Amino acid sequence: MTCIIKTYEQPALTNPVLIEGLPGIGFVANIAALHIIRELNAKRFAEIRSSSFQDFAITAENGNARFPVNELYYHKREDGKRDLIILYGNTQALTT
Repeated sequence: MTCIIKTYEQPALTNPVLIEGLPGIGFVANIAALHIIRELNAKRFAEIRSSSFQDFAITAENGNARFPVNELYYHKREDGKRDLIILYGNTQALTT
């Protein structure tokens, strides 16, 4: 299994909580995570690509293929309480 983690930055977070928004029945978690990312203007800090992800591609509006990827976003709370990490992606691993 190959797993590639590309890090864009290493944010200093306070006792973060992870919210997982991967696709499932009805894409509810996926849609909710995307909503949180947009509402909080969360910043992407890493992406994960793995050979354990399903073997498919998504065709983007511009005609290019987008391969399975999971992205990590963060939001630092202004009140100093626990920050957020949001895992958002278009696939899950095939193995457990």
